[in-house]
Amino acid sequence: MSEDEKRKRTAIIYADLERSALDTPSRIAMSLAGQNVLSRTISRLKQVQALDEIVVFCPADQQEKIRGLLDTNSVLVQGFNEPVPVSNRVKRRKWALSSWRGGIREATVFDEQSFTSEMVQFLRDRDNYTVLAVPAEAVLLAPELVEGLLEHHRKHGDEMRFTFCQAAPGLCGGAYRMDLLHELVLNKTYIGDLLNYSPENTQADLIVQECNYKVDPELYTSEFRYIADTERNFAGLQKLLEQMGDNPGTWDAKAIVALQQKQAQEVDILPREVEIEITTTPSLRIKGYPHRNDQERAQWSAGRKQMDLEIFKKIVEDLGQYDDICLTIGGVGEPLAHPELPKMIQAAKEAGIFGINIETDGRLLKGQVAQSLSESPVDVLSVYVDAHSRGLYRGIKGEDAFEEVVGQLAEYSETIKSNGPMIIPHLVKSRETMSEMEEFYDGWISKCGSAVIVGYNDYAGQIENYSVMNMCPPHRRPCRRVSRIMSILADGSVTICGQDFQGKSIVGNVGEKSMTDLWRANEMEELRKAHQQENFEINELCASCGEWHR
Repeated sequence: MSEDEKRKRTAIIYADLERSALDTPSRIAMSLAGQNVLSRTISRLKQVQALDEIVVFCPADQQEKIRGLLDTNSVLVQGFNEPVPVSNRVKRRKWALSSWRGGIREATVFDEQSFTSEMVQFLRDRDNYTVLAVPAEAVLLAPELVEGLLEHHRKHGDEMRFTFCQAAPGLCGGAYRMDLLHELVLNKTYIGDLLNYSPENTQADLIVQECNYKVDPELYTSEFRYIADTERNFAGLQKLLEQMGDNPGTWDAKAIVALQQKQAQEVDILPREVEIEITTTPSLRIKGYPHRNDQERAQWSAGRKQMDLEIFKKIVEDLGQYDDICLTIGGVGEPLAHPELPKMIQAAKEAGIFGINIETDGRLLKGQVAQSLSESPVDVLSVYVDAHSRGLYRGIKGEDAFEEVVGQLAEYSETIKSNGPMIIPHLVKSRETMSEMEEFYDGWISKCGSAVIVGYNDYAGQIENYSVMNMCPPHRRPCRRVSRIMSILADGSVTICGQDFQGKSIVGNVGEKSMTDLWRANEMEELRKAHQQENFEINELCASCGEWHR
């Protein structure tokens, strides 16, 4: 036996009967098409011939119950007293759960997992060289992908200490060399921090390096999370398994993804994201945007000045059926101007909203407002600074508030440290802001760890287009937004899309109908059907829209 063949390869799973890695309620003991979730994941792993051992870590007081779920002696179950924290990178992932990489600062699915010093010591004591980390709820893990990943890691492990593939979450895992896993725990960091862009340490994207075990495009373009850790995904996987018949263990990744693509045409009972405008008080954005205060705005915003707290509560309570819904409070108004914003945030959290993002111009981020937000359960504060100099700021916004906003951001960042909402400075990329884009991005990443550049949106031709160039792909596809995002105006009206800031195409009002009824309203179903048939002329907004690919 060669030295390489002697290197031990172990799969590890962290199983918790109370919570998932996302901090959603645990489903590992629940029956999924006749078999509990954890047992299904293990049964897929046991098909991987390249593994020497499978270890399930768990809290010490759950060890016997976990063993009872598995009903097998071929898996080692090890309890630890050291608590395994929820990864602080989960905040970054909330809006991008169905992709292997995405969300804030390009966080990856691998960043959702946390490791502890006890785990590392246990694995070292058992003389492990390579560790394959797999979610406990990866019930459709593809053995052939794992085999390929481990073989790729064996070939390149001497120079690459981490091996991954770009398959959709849950289809594969990540392979770590033990020395790397030890360093991550020691430095309290995550693998995504080594993969993402840093102004101080530039490198080629790791997807073009040998650590990426390349898979077919259909496996990484699949827009589904094959992990049973949310109500939505649990239900989707239940349907998949029912359609797969009596021998789901024989299905490979391509067949599973192809079946899921057919299933994806059925819209869920509730959207994955909801955008709520709680006020139409003007927000200071770049020239031309409808957030600004002008005469035309007064005409279309009349009658929807400010959302009532009780209406907001009804919205979030209706959304409580799912535990993965992300909420953006923004629209074309300035949410920090709403006097009951703190109560709204608390109501959203109590209703079980998974992620909360607030979009603001940053001018009101001071005093009691700033203090309240720093202590709130908000995940992300998206601040549209849009410039990196006083001159450009004044030129594109018409006001001289650059130094005030930047100063407040610096002060707020110092106040919240690592406990409050993430501050994400935004810049809308336009012909006027292009010159400061790189300086803005690098500068804010260095200051607060994150920054976002967003494309200019002409709101389907409703405002003048200041974009640098047309970024639409050559062939138009059905818009994902109509099956993913619901937009609600300040008066409770639900419109077909966030592009409709004037409220021209209303499907109903949240004060009169449930969120499910509105999401599945005839108007929305007809719109989705038209897009699937590539009939994009169904209304004037869709016909003129350039945001369908984002």
